[in-house]
Amino acid sequence: MNSKKIDCLLLIVYCGFIYWLSSRQTLPAPMWFEHQDKLYHAGAYGLMGVLAWRCFRHVITSPIILALLSMTFCSLYGLSDEWHQSFVPARDSSIEDWLADTIGAIFGATIGVTILAKRSQNVAEETHEMAMTNCAVDCANCAFHDQHDIITPNSKT
Repeated sequence: MNSKKIDCLLLIVYCGFIYWLSSRQTLPAPMWFEHQDKLYHAGAYGLMGVLAWRCFRHVITSPIILALLSMTFCSLYGLSDEWHQSFVPARDSSIEDWLADTIGAIFGATIGVTILAKRSQNVAEETHEMAMTNCAVDCANCAFHDQHDIITPNSKT
């Protein structure tokens, strides 16, 4: 199975897990302080934001569009989840929970885009280093030294 299918499958399974949790009348998490559930929401949707980013990165190349799509997907899923919870006995839905979902999604998608930017920077640096190594070895067949203002023994100043 290729990484595109795995990434999308992970997102689908995770969304199903969130749906299943929302269907429960009670959750197994102890409450130690007020509004602790908002941290759970933000954490759960932060992870969903990363998973959405991983899934959508296979079809979207623009980092900004990718982040916005991931955030929007998660925020809308959170909204539908709150609506779903309004029908579950002993559960309630709230705008505050949805806001926590959305904030978590923003953090998750931002983490994804940051990873992508760092990975792209590393690839560019490695490519540049390889080009410079090749240039030093065979400067007559290398176009990189002119682009990078490198003076080699065979180049004209």
